[in-house]
Amino acid sequence: MHSVFKKVVNLKSDPQKPLLSLVVEEKAMGPNSLLADIDGFDSSLKTESPVVFSPPVLTINSFKFGISPIKDWTPPRTNYDFGSREFNNLLCWLNTTVPDLIEILSPSAEGLIEGLKKKDMLLLTSSLDELIGKGEGLTPSGDDFAAGVIAAYVRGNQEKDELASFLQKLQFLVEEKCSQTNAVSQTMLWYASRGEGALYITEVIDAVYSNSGNALRSAQYLFKIGASSGKYLLAGIVRGCKILLDGRIGNG
Repeated sequence: MHSVFKKVVNLKSDPQKPLLSLVVEEKAMGPNSLLADIDGFDSSLKTESPVVFSPPVLTINSFKFGISPIKDWTPPRTNYDFGSREFNNLLCWLNTTVPDLIEILSPSAEGLIEGLKKKDMLLLTSSLDELIGKGEGLTPSGDDFAAGVIAAYVRGNQEKDELASFLQKLQFLVEEKCSQTNAVSQTMLWYASRGEGALYITEVIDAVYSNSGNALRSAQYLFKIGASSGKYLLAGIVRGCKILLDGRIGNG
């Protein structure tokens, strides 16, 4: 067992692979998660404790709980029309709630955005060097922002065959730079480079790109995650979505 929190337990089965997570809320479900049928985890669980899984029961020391039926991860996707209505509503709320959060960025954050716009691997490399592992929080704020930008960018571009080579290079770069931060952030960034993540991340992205009417509600949920993680993830998602939406307006 790698780490224990009130609503998440992280397991490390292979040092070369992302963490596996036990979560107690469906919103936290993702491609690396199992849903535990309990209200939360308690302090009796200790890191480095052995874990035994005999479906559907998982045991950590003397602590036993049921796990939701295991099935292949099929991320919910909606049809994207890449309209700007939902994005503009979200932007208005965010600028009112946290003025300047997405407008005043560090040079490295701006470099990440410009690097994606220009598909400049050198700029992306130097920007990620300055972002990953830097900042406040369990998952440093630089990691959260980078994950949000990259997840939104990759998720919105996955159907574009002409970008397949660039997206693969980006994925390899993120994996290389992940060694600069902790295992929790490494897992978040690993999935972000594939356009994936917990539902509270992907629901915001999908809602913006599909104009579903759910963007603001999903964003408000994400905003409250952790002490600062949700705020910086959301800031990154907004800037990542903006790259695609501005590009479509410019090409329209």
